Amino acid sequence: MLNKPQRQEPVGLIIEIGLSAIKIAKAFWPILLMFVLKGTGGKEQKLLLYGGILVLLIIVTAILRYINFKFYIDEINNEFVLQKG
Repeated sequence: MLNKPQRQEPVGLIIEIGLSAIKIAKAFWPILLMFVLKGTGGKEQKLLLYGGILVLLIIVTAILRYINFKFYIDEINNEFVLQKG
């Protein structure tokens, strides 16, 4: 049986990126709405910079969650153990 900590499958990283994107979109929706309603007003470069920073934040967050998520089965106590963080 599984008794050593293991990581999730690599496809889990893609799922983590999607979940992180959803969480960040929920947190920043008022700012995103302001950009949509107000328009860029000739500030496309600034918008691209902010968008790039946001995408980078999403990817870094997802990678850190993927690296720090481990699981194993403890045969002594007969329980499934998740390690996060």
